Amino acid sequence: MHTIILFVKARRSNCKYIPYEWNTVVEALHRYNPSVKLIKVNWKPPDTGWVKINTDGASKGNSERSSWVFCVRATTGYIFFSFLRRDKAIQTTQSEKPDLRNMENQKER
Repeated sequence: MHTIILFVKARRSNCKYIPYEWNTVVEALHRYNPSVKLIKVNWKPPDTGWVKINTDGASKGNSERSSWVFCVRATTGYIFFSFLRRDKAIQTTQSEKPDLRNMENQKER
């Protein structure tokens, strides 16, 4: 039971109360309803003759693996180059800031 409680704490960190009987744990997990914030973001094309490079990074905390991705799009939205990289554990803020030199190296390949 101790392992289940540790699992619930790790996966459902917003749970305020974690019961210690199995049936109650299952009920609590079924009733658990985390709040989700949804933000719609629309892509805007670059001016004619230009390209747009979109980047994003993610990290599962500051001690887990991270990754980042970028893509190059034309005015029409056509993606003519993209790249994904998984990294060792780095700080969350670093995962949001991909290394532009690595992008250039990949472009030349």
